[in-house]
Amino acid sequence: MARPSAHKWEFKARSRFRRHAFGWRSQPAIQRVKQATSEIRKFTRTDPVLAAEGAVTLFERLSPAIEHVDGSSGAIGTAVDNAIAERIDTIWPCKRSAVKALAIWKAEAIRRSSRA
Repeated sequence: MARPSAHKWEFKARSRFRRHAFGWRSQPAIQRVKQATSEIRKFTRTDPVLAAEGAVTLFERLSPAIEHVDGSSGAIGTAVDNAIAERIDTIWPCKRSAVKALAIWKAEAIRRSSRA
């Protein structure tokens, strides 16, 4: 049974990572990625499972949100790569939760791709 989330993620609650949220501008996207990573980092020590759930939520929302961002300078790619590298270390210690979350994430991705 899934544990009820006691925390409302700011990057999720305010729709900061909704589909096509940033248009072609890369600076607002980079700023939001850094803010979300910072928010997740706050919970890494105190509640690692919650931090892992937040990281998975960020990964789910990240790709659709930055789909049309201009990546020609490489800045958005670097910001996303750094965020993923940092958050993978958050997910890895919580293997049991991460495996379950990854299975849900994959199922959602397959479900979304079958709709398109």
